[in-house]
Amino acid sequence: MLPPLLASTRQAETYFFLKYQKGTVKKDYDKVLFNGNPLKKEMFYEIDLDTTKKLRVYDESEQFIGIYYWKKNMFFPDKIFYDNNQ
Repeated sequence: MLPPLLASTRQAETYFFLKYQKGTVKKDYDKVLFNGNPLKKEMFYEIDLDTTKKLRVYDESEQFIGIYYWKKNMFFPDKIFYDNNQ
C-alpha cells in the first residue's frame, strides 16, 4: 500500500522511478515529446545526462511524461505515462 502522501497516480509513478535521473525537455520540443518520439540530448535543459541509465522525463511544466532509455545517440521511450486527457 502506498503512503498517504502518494495518493495520486502521478505522485506514485514519480516515487517509484526516483532512482532514475530527471530530464526536463525544453518547451520548443513539446510536439516531439508528446508524440512519443525519440529525444536528442540538446532537447533537455540538463547538460550532464547519464546515458548509461534510464531517464525520468518531464515537460517544462514539470509534468511527468515517462521513462526513457539511451540508444543510438537518442533517448527512446520505454514507458509513457503522459495522458493528454488529464
